[in-house]
Amino acid sequence: MSAAEPVLLDRRAAAGIDYRHVASPTESKYLVETMGGGVALLDFDADGLLDIFFVNGGRIHEDSSGTSVSRDEPSLHNRLYHN
Repeated sequence: MSAAEPVLLDRRAAAGIDYRHVASPTESKYLVETMGGGVALLDFDADGLLDIFFVNGGRIHEDSSGTSVSRDEPSLHNRLYHN
């Protein structure tokens, strides 16, 4: 391995990060499902250390009354990881 090759290690479990983005795809391809989630690295609590904020999607429901997006399930919530 040369010095130019990066080494990436999966440290999510060790850091306590268990986030998984939920896309909820449909055949209609609504804008909300075609745009991925997001992530921000910021010092949320001004302690000098970076925190991680993950933005999740939602469940798209299509029925005779129309289309709606639900984010009620805990797996669909946004996540803020401190430090």
